[in-house]
Amino acid sequence: MDHITAHIDDSEMNVETIADAVGVSRAQLQRRVKQITGTSVGAFVRELRLKQAAQLLLKGDVNIAQVGYSVGFNAPNVFSSAFKKYFGMSPKEYIARNTNQ
Repeated sequence: MDHITAHIDDSEMNVETIADAVGVSRAQLQRRVKQITGTSVGAFVRELRLKQAAQLLLKGDVNIAQVGYSVGFNAPNVFSSAFKKYFGMSPKEYIARNTNQ
């Protein structure tokens, strides 16, 4: 978990890189994460990225595209699409509903 959190901005982070970094096989990592979180490694990483993005959006320090890049998404449209799927609203709507902007 520490490795994932420390590298959340790395768009190249995936099951293989995480497994290598923590010294376990891919299968063992998948199994352990599934036991702990009830979800796959990829889904867990995506959820962490999106939750961190939501916090950053509410700070208002950076624009939506910058937030997406800062949590490891390769493109603003991919970030916005994943955000909308997870939160049920676009990043812009999320900001509007949760701040006084």
